[in-house]
Parts: sequence; structure tokens; C-alpha cells
Amino acid sequence: MKFLASRSAYLLSMVALLVLRIIPCQAQSEVFQTSDGELVAGQRNQGHTDGTVNHKGNYETGAFERDFFSFDLTSLDLQGKAIVSATLGLSTATIQGDGQFSLFDVDTNALTLNHPSNTNSGIYNDLGSGTSYGSFLVVTGDSNTVKSFSLSSSAFADIVSHAGKSGTDGYFSIGGTYSLPNLRAFTGSGDTGTQSLTIVTATITPEGASINLAVAGLLPIVCFGLWRRSKTRID
Repeated sequence: MKFLASRSAYLLSMVALLVLRIIPCQAQSEVFQTSDGELVAGQRNQGHTDGTVNHKGNYETGAFERDFFSFDLTSLDLQGKAIVSATLGLSTATIQGDGQFSLFDVDTNALTLNHPSNTNSGIYNDLGSGTSYGSFLVVTGDSNTVKSFSLSSSAFADIVSHAGKSGTDGYFSIGGTYSLPNLRAFTGSGDTGTQSLTIVTATITPEGASINLAVAGLLPIVCFGLWRRSKTRID
């Protein structure tokens, strides 16, 4: 009996190890560009506005201007997944001074936001208010590089709300401001370089279900091994 008990404990420990191994955390990364699903033909979904004129392409901000970026997430499937991180990547062009680049949620519909004729103070205010996605120091030394801005977890829920939706409901937009009113960041930017949103997700594994499946599959093997061992001992 002592032999059977020790053998049983050994086999059950092996089952536990196998169960742990079949619950992996699978992460994957997807990259979206402002050039995906252009809302105005031939123009990337980006630009800046001072509330009176909407400039497409160039996304300089500061000197009473605010910029915006829209990403087509209609193809993003988050079923059974959780967002781990979301990062905005931008070609910096010229940074005229050391200041804070702050990012915000955008309520304005992406089509309205990206159409050159749709300019008003409401859009301008929207780009610099609401839920903060983070504030980042940019300095003159960052000029002519590609800089990454890790969005706060506050952005995750907004990404989820747009992911997989049809039409313009599937577009996720970000607004930006610069803290130096007499200087600009991203001066000379345009429809070239990098304007991307990288979303990293992890697969959500239903651990309870995985354990049940593992036990259901391995328990007969354990029982058969114990029966065979006991039969051998008796014979």
C-alpha cells in the first residue's frame, strides 16, 4: 500500500506539472498606421488644427495648434484577448523646444476630424481635453528620430470600444498638445515617416477549463498505471 501511495503521489504530481504547462500566456503584436483606411483619399489620417483651419498630413503641435491621429481598427479582433500595451510611434521631424507632449481621447467622429473643411473650436478643444493617455517630455535632441509614446491603461478601454466595429466607428483617434505655446513640436512632419499604433495583446486562457480538460485526459492514464502496477504486485 505504501508503494501504491507513493506511486500515486508521483503520478499526480506529474499531472499537475503537465496542467501548468498547458496554460501559456501567448502575446502578440499588431501594428496599425494612419495610412490604413484613408478617410480622405490620398491623405493619411493625421493632421493638426488651430480651430479655424484643419491641416492634413502635417501634425505639428504647439503655438496654439493641436494634432490628431486616427487608426483603423476595424480588423482588430480582441475576442478572448486582453490588451497589454498600446504605443504611439511618431517620426519627430523638428522639436523646437523642450516641452510636454500630452495625449488625450477624442470624441469627434474620425471622418469629421479628418475632413479638411470640418474645423471649429469644438474639435480644437476636444483634442486637448478629456481622458489623458499620458504626458511625455520631448526635447530638441529628439528631432529627426522616431519616438515611442506608451499610452496609459486609460486608452485600453477606448481601443476595445472601437476594435472590430464597422465604418468610422472602428476608428480610434488620439489628440495631442504641446506645452510651449510659442514653439512647436513635429514641425516639418507630413505624409512620410512613421505614424503608428502598436497594440500588444495576450490570450486569455480559461484556466479552470484547461485544468478540467487536462485532468479528464490524464486521469485514465494515471488510473491505468496504478491498476497495472497493483496487478503486477499481486501476481
